[in-house]
Amino acid sequence: MWMGAKLEEKTLKILEFDKIIGRLEGLAASSWGRELCREVRPLTEIESIRARQQETTEARNLIRSGNAPPLGGIFDVRPALKRASIGATLDPAELNEVAGTCAGTARLRRFLIERAGDCPRMAALAEGVRGHKQVEERIRACITESSEVADGASPDLRRIRRGIRSLQGRIRDRLEAITRSPETQKY
Repeated sequence: MWMGAKLEEKTLKILEFDKIIGRLEGLAASSWGRELCREVRPLTEIESIRARQQETTEARNLIRSGNAPPLGGIFDVRPALKRASIGATLDPAELNEVAGTCAGTARLRRFLIERAGDCPRMAALAEGVRGHKQVEERIRACITESSEVADGASPDLRRIRRGIRSLQGRIRDRLEAITRSPETQKY
């Protein structure tokens, strides 16, 4: 086993496989994509090779036809999800990335399924992607696009912020009254 691994390593070095992977990484649209590129290794089973070639051909044909898959808004949310799974609280920016990824994944899934005639293998892969519309909607209801917690995130927050705005208005009115009073005008 050890000799086989050593032989494969030597062969990959001769073929300058690391340079190929470097170029592939440069074309990746995300940090997660670059990570996946670094993990690529040559396949040895003919069926796996044919499947990957078909997927590559389908992707190339989509791009060449001007129908590049919509990859915008998809982030590597694995670190945030890992933290959330152990009970950590995500900040609003992280939650927006999760919502954006849910929406982006749904767009990509829809895009590939609608083009099943042009990319059957990729459409079949997309069929297996589970949507998280409820997660996205709940985050969007609570977090604004500028990553602020929305007033509507909870009834208590809405009440507190309404009270703050009311108090700020009263303070502003009082300050204006003080600055307009004849007593303070001379100062």
